[in-house]
This record gives sequence, C-alpha cells and structure tokens, in this order.
Amino acid sequence: MIARIALVAVGLAVMVGCTPKKLMLNEQFVPGHAKTVRESIKTVGSTKEETLNNYYLQVCDVDAGVAKNCKTTLVLENVVNYDVQTGWSLK
Repeated sequence: MIARIALVAVGLAVMVGCTPKKLMLNEQFVPGHAKTVRESIKTVGSTKEETLNNYYLQVCDVDAGVAKNCKTTLVLENVVNYDVQTGWSLK
C-alpha cells in the first residue's frame, strides 16, 4: 500500500515537472510609464491536426531595470497559433 502511494506521488511529480512552459513571443518597454508588456503562449493540448495554445499578456512595473509587480492575464484560450507554427503573420 505504501509503495503504491509512493508510486502515485512520484508519477504526479513527473507529470507536473513535464508541463509545457510559456514561450515569450514579444516584450516591449512602454516609455513614460516605466512598464513592460510581454506576450507569451503556452501549449495546452492538441487535436489530430493542430496544437492548441493559451495566449497571455503580462504587464510589469520597471524599477532600476528590473521587472517587478507583474500581473499576467489570460487573453485567449485553446487557440491555434498559426503565426508561431508557420511563421505567417499579418504584420
């Protein structure tokens, strides 16, 4: 019984450690406001044809060149990010 609990705990630790990290797409400093805005995506799943991503914006105060007091907002859930996957963009 104890061995089974230990095995489940190790399995959960491995799953948590293997979760995808956010990929930063862009970071811009906002002059006159001492803020930085970061765009990032994180893979959250897939279908047979496409990868699904969540898109985030993070706004941070900048003090002495260091980002502090960051607030992250989930903007879009479960979207296909063609710009990242194919390099195609509307820019």
